Amino acid sequence: MLVNNIGFFINKINLPINNRGVIAEVDVPPYGSSGLFDEANFLFSSGFLLSGYDDSLWVNGVASFNLVEDYIPGTIQIGSGDSRSSLYKLREDDPAFGQSWQDWIDAVELGAAFYDGDGDGIYNPVDLNGNNLWDPNEDKPDLIGDESV
Repeated sequence: MLVNNIGFFINKINLPINNRGVIAEVDVPPYGSSGLFDEANFLFSSGFLLSGYDDSLWVNGVASFNLVEDYIPGTIQIGSGDSRSSLYKLREDDPAFGQSWQDWIDAVELGAAFYDGDGDGIYNPVDLNGNNLWDPNEDKPDLIGDESV
């Protein structure tokens, strides 16, 4: 699934994010824009914080999008206007070789991991024997847990 805003709805937690690095203060209907635990707000807004060393120490962060927004979708190579500058969502219950597996082709081109069942180094989610089930010799997205983005 390709979108710019996604809500993780796992167990009793609702946590919306967007493709600009904002966490919680992102409207994902029907739950709105907060981090919720069992319908109680636990997070108003959050984001990513990066730091590093390149001749000197540097730090960069994201707070509420109303306050600071330092990140844009995309990569240096493709830019933010490219349609691939989206969030790629996988769920454990997605159909094998379905749309989310096909969308993952773009994610892999942008650096996402995958299981290389046929060992050729290329992500090609094809049902080789036509049984409508994933088999270990077939490629699939690298799904960790119930849901990955």
